[in-house]
Amino acid sequence: MDPVDKQAFWAKDIAETQGAMPGFPMIADPMLAVAKLYDMLPAAAGDTAEGRIAADNQTRRHVFVIGPDKKIKLMIAYPMTRARSFDEILRVIDSLQLTAQHRVATPANWTFGQDVIIAGSVSDAEAGTFDPQGWAASKPYLRIVAQPGNNWSLIRKMQMKTKILILGAGFGGLELSTMLSEALGDSIEVTLIDKSDSFVFGYAKLDMLFGRTSEAGIRNSYAGFAKPGVRLLRETITGIDAEARRVTTTTGVYEADILVVALGADYDVSTTPGVVLGLNEFYSVPGAAHIATLLPDFRGGNVVVGICGAPYKCPPAPAECALMMHDYMTARGLADKTRITLVSPLPAPVPPSPDTSKAIMAAFAERGITFIPNTRVASVEGRSVQLDNGTALPCDLFLGVPKNRAADVVVAAGLTENGWVPVDPFTLQTRYPGVYAVGDLANTGVPKAGVYAEGAARTVAANVISQLRGEPETARNPGAGSCYIEFGANRIARVDVDFLSGPKPFGTFHGASEALRVDKENFGSSRRARWFGR
Repeated sequence: MDPVDKQAFWAKDIAETQGAMPGFPMIADPMLAVAKLYDMLPAAAGDTAEGRIAADNQTRRHVFVIGPDKKIKLMIAYPMTRARSFDEILRVIDSLQLTAQHRVATPANWTFGQDVIIAGSVSDAEAGTFDPQGWAASKPYLRIVAQPGNNWSLIRKMQMKTKILILGAGFGGLELSTMLSEALGDSIEVTLIDKSDSFVFGYAKLDMLFGRTSEAGIRNSYAGFAKPGVRLLRETITGIDAEARRVTTTTGVYEADILVVALGADYDVSTTPGVVLGLNEFYSVPGAAHIATLLPDFRGGNVVVGICGAPYKCPPAPAECALMMHDYMTARGLADKTRITLVSPLPAPVPPSPDTSKAIMAAFAERGITFIPNTRVASVEGRSVQLDNGTALPCDLFLGVPKNRAADVVVAAGLTENGWVPVDPFTLQTRYPGVYAVGDLANTGVPKAGVYAEGAARTVAANVISQLRGEPETARNPGAGSCYIEFGANRIARVDVDFLSGPKPFGTFHGASEALRVDKENFGSSRRARWFGR
């Protein structure tokens, strides 16, 4: 009965609380015409929905099933204190469709596939054509026969939707569910589960760290994610049974025909004393947000951007952080009072692309930034950073990059070997049939970065779509992607790295320019539009 604008409001509430946006038409009836026509409200109920309260609007508890002939086949009215039973609604629709095609009736509590009753209008002679096995009759008017039709089990199987369960709504999960929805829509049942309430682009944390935006500005709420055939649930995963393709969360248990694990990588500070999540590292949102509050009062000194172990997410990010830190202190007139050091376990800033590493090292030299390769941070003790080579660095501000690891729930499921999930790098299949792993937790030989997770997700989506259509599964993970690198002075560089098509990884460097900043902004805006519709 609400007007159209309020219907849209309710649709958003449904998407936020139930994880799926309504994908069907909604009829506005602000003058109560439809409600009265169908006897949902008395004729004296007035002629406007304005000012009515929930207790008045009992139309919300009525269900009508209308046939192809535009006639009402079923009406159900529920009290205001009782929600609808969708299992019952689907059951009676099954019955209506069956009895419209065959001269039978369905008994109490009947469900699809069970025996039915031959209609009283059918003679015994005619009834003999229903089933070669005949019928059973406890009473003359109760002639029980198997549900009629040709190969009903096959028909039912075709009617049942394939259930696809995706764990994690990061780059991989969002792109995978979007592709499946675009290709298959409501013909499949995709459940996307994530414990967070929003998605954050990794590079946006650096923007927040240096005051270019706020924490609210980098969050993309999952409430805006609405795709046909997909529901997004905000739940914490507590158990994974890969063999059974069964997942347990804080709310319930979910089973799937196809399971995709895309939970990314967690941060592990247990092996690096003195590094505290949310305090002195900038890879988590709370960590970057906390350090952002400290920077305005930082007047200079020794800054250490320290990597605690490899592999880690977004390999160029620590170098970006060092360059952006120099820009930040320069803008405040404090560059001459600041000494920046980057400690990395890698031999170069971006090993697969010597040209990129050379450009970064030149930028470091120009700004007086020190790079210590082949070394990791062992601990942070007060104003000192201990390195694994036995030396120490003075430190007034530590910007840490925590060691990465697979989530505990993934390890407990027995999915990992040597810390990560082994997969076929080209198909992303695990050793369990029907189970895939994409993104940072999968051991594919490519970096832990969103663009590579996205490419892997596209591969899995393409092959699942082919599988469901009965077509050959020919998609292969490209293992290639582009990373944007902040060089300071409003300039952005890009490196395109291919890890899987040749005998060894190789990269192409595109020098820093202001034009590439537009390219980077388009990267983010195109995905926001694709995934969240904005």
